[in-house]
Amino acid sequence: MGMRPFVRKWVDANRTVLNILSNGVILFIVYTAFCDSVEGRIWEHYGIGLTIEVLAGVIALFTTVSLFVWAISNAAKVERDDFVAALFCSVKKTLYLELRRTWD
Repeated sequence: MGMRPFVRKWVDANRTVLNILSNGVILFIVYTAFCDSVEGRIWEHYGIGLTIEVLAGVIALFTTVSLFVWAISNAAKVERDDFVAALFCSVKKTLYLELRRTWD
């Protein structure tokens, strides 16, 4: 944030390249984690059952929180922009907590 005033123009001019680079780094991290899990035989140790359980838990949590935020937003009569922000932020935090709980 401290560098923003100095690099803002350059970042705005190179946004496309930086987005590709950012997405590439994320893809590389995910690919590396996947490769490490295959090499470490994680899939054989935990099996498909744990993967399905985690996926079901994430879907259930995502759906529950989304419906809760939708109901609260309707009751509070918030504007569409505020609803979208609330929904986006609540689901991101919830998925993070669910995945962290599973990994710990």
